[in-house]
Amino acid sequence: IYPQPQLALADLRSQAGLRVVSHVGLQFEHIEIEQGAKGNPLAKQTWIRRALMQSLNRAAAAKALYGSLNPSVGPLNSLVRLKGEAGFRNDFAAYNYSPAKVDAAMKAHNCTKGGDGIYTCNGTKVAFDFASTTGNALRTLAFTIFQDQAAKAGIQLKNAFVPAGTLFGSKLPAHDFDLAMFTYLVTVDPHYNVSIYSCGNASNYAEYCNRTVTKWLSASDKELNPAKRLALITKSGKQIGSDVAAIPLYQRPTYLVYKTSVKGMVDNPTSQGPSFNAENWSKG
Repeated sequence: IYPQPQLALADLRSQAGLRVVSHVGLQFEHIEIEQGAKGNPLAKQTWIRRALMQSLNRAAAAKALYGSLNPSVGPLNSLVRLKGEAGFRNDFAAYNYSPAKVDAAMKAHNCTKGGDGIYTCNGTKVAFDFASTTGNALRTLAFTIFQDQAAKAGIQLKNAFVPAGTLFGSKLPAHDFDLAMFTYLVTVDPHYNVSIYSCGNASNYAEYCNRTVTKWLSASDKELNPAKRLALITKSGKQIGSDVAAIPLYQRPTYLVYKTSVKGMVDNPTSQGPSFNAENWSKG
């Protein structure tokens, strides 16, 4: 079996006759922040997006969600490169969990905390509908963790989970959300960044728009020199991190389980999956 990892699967490690193989995969969970007309208007401001990120303890969440499945999973601090890839930089390291910095930022922008402990800025409550996919136990747990963490920092997250068909079929394409947590399955080629973070692109669900980043990404898509191309992606990633275009959470682990009597199986974290070398499988 090669399922999305869920906590109940951890018990399979102790069952005789089974082998469990897990790697940090080529898919990363993240939170989109809608910056267009349909989102919370506060999210158009960079400082509030930084505060939102600093209200979330991603390291604690990763441990609670994946510690028993693959303890190597931790916070991801880039939106353009995965850990271990050429060009990876900790572009978001400056915005790690810090309720004190959230509090300072709110006060610096004349926001006031209400009786419910949630801030209001210029008449707009710092409250976000938080969309994701129903029926996924780990995502439900992740939301519960993030909701509690953010509330302690004066930010309200409201459950807006919907079926996957609704999230990907209508809400994301229509930019009809405040926050949305889902996974991107990417390739080792950085081309995917061009569509996700370029101004006006249909795949740019959050409507993030930095004209300089768009120029760099467009240039990277035409650059044939690998080093120059990666340099364009790298500096785009740094600016995307400074803007907090979205919140990277963690690379999700693969979870391959098979009988020990089967030989030749190899985990493949790409979209090909473990059946890529099925011709080499045999019964030992």
